[in-house]
Amino acid sequence: MTTERQFAPKRPYLMILLLQLALAIGLIGAGAYITISGRTELQPAFVAFIPFSIILVLYLSLKHRWSTFFFDGLTRLSGRHWLDYTPLLAILVLVWVSAQGIGAAPLAQLGYLALYALLVGFVEETLYRGIILRLLLPKGRLFAILVSSGLFGITHLLNAVGGKSLLDTSVQVVYAFLIGMVLALLVLKHRALPLAILFHAVHNFIQFAAKSTATSTTAYDVIIMLLLVAAALYLSRSERTSIHRTATAP
Repeated sequence: MTTERQFAPKRPYLMILLLQLALAIGLIGAGAYITISGRTELQPAFVAFIPFSIILVLYLSLKHRWSTFFFDGLTRLSGRHWLDYTPLLAILVLVWVSAQGIGAAPLAQLGYLALYALLVGFVEETLYRGIILRLLLPKGRLFAILVSSGLFGITHLLNAVGGKSLLDTSVQVVYAFLIGMVLALLVLKHRALPLAILFHAVHNFIQFAAKSTATSTTAYDVIIMLLLVAAALYLSRSERTSIHRTATAP
């Protein structure tokens, strides 16, 4: 019996709930620490995700779960497979253009932002496109994709607390949901979660270090969401075709 087949928790929904609660408690605790210590230059996610990253790496290593949560497909990607990732590259270009590049900042500040983006990418992708997606797979691939992406989108409701308008917050939730769908489809197809982490980290770094920061929804956001919808439809159709060919093969 393989390690992946051995991973079958009896209460997947409870595990997902506990993961979400742990994430929320960690962020609240980090915010409290920043307020009490006066370290206002730090972000709550940066403080919270350092221990989260350590715990995840220890769990994945000690329990031999790297392959269970889709970290094992990167070396098997061929030339054709990389074409599936071209929409992500196009999105990064659009994000870069929207941000007007990276703003001038001290090297130490850019280093902090790069580490912050990497932490967020690693923790969120490992949780939502790794553990949670894998926990939901026994309920069906479509169900797993939609629910894991929905949970990822809901986390962005916290932007409303930061003063964003209801419209802008709603757009961000949909934006995150669509990104979650595309990344989940790619992860299930190629099992290359490190590429999802890399995309997430680069995407966030450009936004964190942007020369020009938009205060509301822009035309670039709309274009990116349309591109995500097209990518999701293409990947869904590609997956259905692949499954049909496998089922009808002699």
